[in-house]
Amino acid sequence: MGIDADSFLCRLAQELRPQAEESADLLLERLSDDMPELWEHKEMAALAPEETAGHINRFLDVLEGRIEVTEVEAPPEALAIARQAAGRGVPISRLLRAYRLGHMVLVQLIQAEAARLDDGELRNAAMLRLVESAFAYVDRESEQIVVAYQEERGRRLQLVNETSRRIGTSLDTVRTAEELAEFGTDGFADLVTVDLPSSCPACR
Repeated sequence: MGIDADSFLCRLAQELRPQAEESADLLLERLSDDMPELWEHKEMAALAPEETAGHINRFLDVLEGRIEVTEVEAPPEALAIARQAAGRGVPISRLLRAYRLGHMVLVQLIQAEAARLDDGELRNAAMLRLVESAFAYVDRESEQIVVAYQEERGRRLQLVNETSRRIGTSLDTVRTAEELAEFGTDGFADLVTVDLPSSCPACR
């Protein structure tokens, strides 16, 4: 039965492969309804369609037997979103919840396709294997996402600590403002402005 269940999951994945883009749209629609706060960040939202499609295709690869779940690599867009989330102060728990929710919707789509193809004992055995694979897949990719998130947090903290030792070593206000701007554009922003009050004696 194990081999038959694997074959059935492979067939399911092949049936769903042409619908990957449509499935990604459904997942994003569900996520935008349940977690609208993630769409407040335009850079993250822009990566979401390609990132979601990447997750779907990788999971279908697992179901087809093209790759072992322990060898799955998270899509580059997923790691980029994790880094952006870290930089914008989005809690990692919220990001991981989005992945779990999205994957749950994907499993539901696969189960619906399974019901269309088979309504007997084979489908039940395949669904047990599907759930097992789904949990293993989410765990595998979540680990990589957490690593990318923590690395970005660490990088920013190190940059802040290093810069705090450099800024303000001079009593020259203009030079300190320049240092602040240089710090801001060094991995944090594309453009930085430093506003000084007109009453500042050193600015006259």
